[in-house]
Order: sequence, then C-alpha cells, then structure tokens
Amino acid sequence: MATVSSNRVAKTSTAIAEGYTNWLRMFNVRVTPLSDPEVAMLAADAIRSDRHIVIADQNLHGVYLSLRDQALRTFYDSVPYVYIDGMGLVLLGNLLGIRLRRIHRATSLDFMPILLPIMVRESWRLFYLGGRPGIASTGAAALQEEYPGLHIRTHHGYLSEEETTEVIREINEYRPHILLVGLGMPLQEKWIQQNRTKVDANVIIPVGAFMDYKADVIPTAPRWLALFCLEWMYRLVTEPRRLWHRYLIEPWIVMAELMLYTLKHGGSLTDVGAPQPLYVH
Repeated sequence: MATVSSNRVAKTSTAIAEGYTNWLRMFNVRVTPLSDPEVAMLAADAIRSDRHIVIADQNLHGVYLSLRDQALRTFYDSVPYVYIDGMGLVLLGNLLGIRLRRIHRATSLDFMPILLPIMVRESWRLFYLGGRPGIASTGAAALQEEYPGLHIRTHHGYLSEEETTEVIREINEYRPHILLVGLGMPLQEKWIQQNRTKVDANVIIPVGAFMDYKADVIPTAPRWLALFCLEWMYRLVTEPRRLWHRYLIEPWIVMAELMLYTLKHGGSLTDVGAPQPLYVH
C-alpha cells in the first residue's frame, strides 16, 4: 500500500501547531486529526469570533455506517472538521502509512472537561439534545454540580416531526453558544444535516451517549484504558447485547471493504488536503 510520506505528516503536525489543520483521507474516510485541547479551543474560538461551525467525529462504526448510507456520507463531506473518535481509526491510519498517535484521537468525555470551565467563565450557554426522557436533565444536574454556574438546558431525543419544530424553536429562544446532539449514529448526524441552518448556535457537536455517561446510565471506562486501546473491550463487556456487532463484526467488514477498494481503485489509499484555519487569529 502507498503511504503518506514522513515530510507530509510533519507538515500536517506543523500546520496544527501553527493554528491550521489538514484533512487526511484514509481509504474513503476524510478526517482532521485534532487533539482534545484543539477540539475545545476550536469550539471556543468559533464562539469568540461569532462563527457557526459543526465539529463532527468519526470512528470505525461511522465508517461502517457510511459505507451503506449515502446521507451519512453527504454529512461528512459537508463538515470541515471531523476529529478521530476511536483508536480503531488511529490504527487504520498507521496500517495505511499515516503516523497517527494517541494524541490524534479525541472524545467528548475528554474535551468537554476542557471546554466546560471556559463556558462557565465566559457565561456561555449550552443546550443538549438527546437521550431518553429524564436522562439529559439528570446529566445536566450532574454537570452543574461539577461546574457551578454552568448555563445549560436540555431536551430528550425522542422527537416526532412536530416536536422537532418545537425543539428548534426552544433552542433558538435560548440561543446556545454550543449545541450538543446526542442521538447516536447515524441519527444525530442526519438531524444536524437537516436542521443546522435552522438552529441559532455557534457550534454544533454530535456527542452520542455523552449525557448517558454523565447521568451514570452507562458506566464510563477508566480513561487509562485508552492508552492501551482497550476502551472498546470495557464497553463490550458492559453492553454486550448492544455492542457485540459493532466491535466484533463491523471492523472485519470495514477491512474487507478496504481490500475490495484497493483491488478496484488501486493507487494510493491516503492523501493530505490543503490546510484550513483551525483558529481565527
């Protein structure tokens, strides 16, 4: 397999350090490698400069779904920032010759603790959409206890078409600086794609089960497990019925698709795109 040269990877790292980020293409997946602090600072800068952006995430489950869902591919193609949320993509990058490291993997459980104190200090408003009725409010109460002074409102994620119209009105009346959408893949991405032009929020971030973790509905894996790429195993043990297919079947399907892609298209499976502003100076 063709590889991205060390010089090009070095240029990517330098660009990030200077406030720019390159997109990387691995197979048919486009990502922007960002650390947890960079995701937090990207969101904060968008608010300070009154920009409107979507910061999405991608992992092997998302790749699997994207292979079968054109609407999901359209979403990822339209979003400028797609951070890597999962060591599986970091490992895939290295398999394809891109020298990604643990620092290039971000997750809401790690960047939100960086971002939330900033939100409290700046009196920025947070809206969370997602979860079963009662879960989001429980998680919000836990966040307010952990971060006193946090301005947050929530709404559950079980929405009819009429309720979607109403919740958009509710969001816009509150005018959050950050909207977190926790509907799970691919529903949250499709909801954002359909409604982001209707929503008055500086930053929209799909975050999956973030509030379920904060409400202690789902046990949180010890953060040190990420150092050994074992968070997936903890999640599989705690939620086997929901996650067995995701962790035991889908990676092999993605690898099979990768091999078929190689046979069909040949050439390089990786590329580095032109740098785009990470922060506004």
